[in-house]
Amino acid sequence: MATDILVIWMMKPFGLALIGLSLAIPFLFWCLVLGSAFTTLGFRPLIIGGAAAAIGLCIVNFASASIEFSARVARGLLQEGRRWALVPGWAAYTSVLLLTLIIPLVALAAPYAALLIRLRKLSFVAVALSALGLWLVLSFVGWAMPLNEWHRTHRLESLIRWLGDFLPGIPLVAVPFLLGIYGVSRSAHREWRELPMLTSGHHS
Repeated sequence: MATDILVIWMMKPFGLALIGLSLAIPFLFWCLVLGSAFTTLGFRPLIIGGAAAAIGLCIVNFASASIEFSARVARGLLQEGRRWALVPGWAAYTSVLLLTLIIPLVALAAPYAALLIRLRKLSFVAVALSALGLWLVLSFVGWAMPLNEWHRTHRLESLIRWLGDFLPGIPLVAVPFLLGIYGVSRSAHREWRELPMLTSGHHS
């Protein structure tokens, strides 16, 4: 399968190097957008947010793999005794494969969060609205590009399926990412008040 080839390639030295380089891009954008505010915050909010999102992603993938395994057991395709031999591998496989989606999203989310900080707009409400917007955008993008004949002929059902597919990742990946950044940034309350605000006449 094409996905198998992609995962194998990503686990080779060149693929790992490319992943590492790609992961450096969000840090560059974070630094550039924060400007002089980076001196106060550094990379710690982004690191904590990324770690929280990574943990959430692992939880989503493990739960998804476990549900799929249970479904195959119910159909008589697998035996329950093989759960712990297969589920962790399935979850790891999916996690590596999803890096092709997660890394570009983080590259966009990092400067977005940094901009909210500069504007002093990063809050629980902003996190909730951003997560909702991301869920709808991802779902509609997937819906707008039918994967097969079923998706082309069952438009409403296709949209509902996309909404359901992306839903677990929003509260467990996107929200922890933004909340991690928000929480770490707010922990230095005194420095937060002194952050330079982004205005039309002041950009650094």
